[in-house]
Amino acid sequence: MQEADRVYSTPPTKTSARHRSYGLLEGSILDVSHMANIVVSKLSEADGTASLQQLEELVFSVNHLCDMVQDLRTEYYDGTKVFCGKAVQS
Repeated sequence: MQEADRVYSTPPTKTSARHRSYGLLEGSILDVSHMANIVVSKLSEADGTASLQQLEELVFSVNHLCDMVQDLRTEYYDGTKVFCGKAVQS
C-alpha cells in the first residue's frame, strides 16, 4: 500500500458579513416566534376567571414580546447596512 505524499484539504470558507447577518437575524426571529407562542399560551390560560398571578405573567409576556420585536427591528435595520454595502457598526 502506498502512502500519500500530499494531503488535499478544502480551504476554509469565509462567511460573508451578509451571511452572518442573516444568521443572527434568523435566530432573533425564532426567539420572537417562540415568545409569541408563549404569549398565546398565556392568553388562552387567562380566561374570565384568571388569577392575579396569571394576569401578571400575561402582562410580563406581552411586554417582553414588545421589547423583543423592538430589538428585532433594530437588528433588521442595522443589517440593512450590510446588505447595502455600507459599513456595519458594532
